[in-house]
Formats: sequence, structure tokens, C-alpha cells
Amino acid sequence: MSRYVLFGYQFKSVAPLGPIVGPLVAVYFYGWMPALIWLIVGNFFIGWVQDYSAMMMSVRNDGRSMGPITYKLLGNRARSLLLGYLIAYLIIITSVFAWVITTVFNTFPGTFIPMLFILFTGVIFGHLVFRMKVDVLIATIIALILVFIGIVATVSIPQLTAPSTNFSMIREAC
Repeated sequence: MSRYVLFGYQFKSVAPLGPIVGPLVAVYFYGWMPALIWLIVGNFFIGWVQDYSAMMMSVRNDGRSMGPITYKLLGNRARSLLLGYLIAYLIIITSVFAWVITTVFNTFPGTFIPMLFILFTGVIFGHLVFRMKVDVLIATIIALILVFIGIVATVSIPQLTAPSTNFSMIREAC
């Protein structure tokens, strides 16, 4: 696999709550500078150290994941506790992530269509790199152009902006 694609996966894997929700909250309450600091400190120093440590632990144990490593070092009970914790943790993270994203979509209706452009651009990027064997740099430039087109189209064509939903009316109707 290309080292740039691998770096992209690594960068993306840090992206659930910390680098997405954190900056959104920071921008909303404090402005863009705390959000930028959050991204730099959180992503590059805190997230990278945790991911690198977990990756090195896996590499030094023949590529095993945390479950088998925990079993080997601490036993079956510790492995069961770890896996139970991870399941609960992933459910909580997914719930909070979905809640934050839907709140952003409902608060700022103009963000939905650009997000669709970003999603489809990711699919196109993967197709270009893995199926058509296009260079990663060229595929990245194409992807950035597509995302930019999606954002400009949403801003310049008002019909592309999704209408806001009044959920209090829906709740009252139910």
C-alpha cells in the first residue's frame, strides 16, 4: 500500500470525536484559534502518540490486536473486560458522533450538501487510487477540486441548501 494512503488512513482513524467534535465545539464557543490549537495539539501530539504506541505494541507482538495481546499478557478475564469496555466505548462514541453531526446538520442546513460532496469524493478518490491506479497526488488534487466545487455550488445555488427541520413540530405530532 502507498505510504501516503497509509498516512491518510492513520490520520482518518484519529478522526472520530477528537478532531471533528472538538474543533466544532471550540469554534462554536471560543473561535477559530482554539479549534486550530485543538487540531494541532490533539491530532499530532496526543492522538499520534496513542495510535503510534498501539501500533508499535501490535508490531512487536506479530501484528496481533489488543484482544490477543491482553490475553497473552494479562489473561482471559482481562481480555474479556477489555473487549466489553471497547464495545461499550464504541457504542457511546458512535452515538455522540451521530448526535453531533445531526445537530450540526439541523443547525446549519447548508452543511448537508457539501458533506454529501465530501462523501462521494471519498468514494471517487478510492476508485481512482485503487481501481484505476492513478497517482495519489493527482487523485488528491481531483478530490480537493470536487470538494471545492461542492462547497461553491452549495453557496452559489440556494436550491442546494437543505431546508431546516423543526423537530419540535414532529415530536408534538407523534
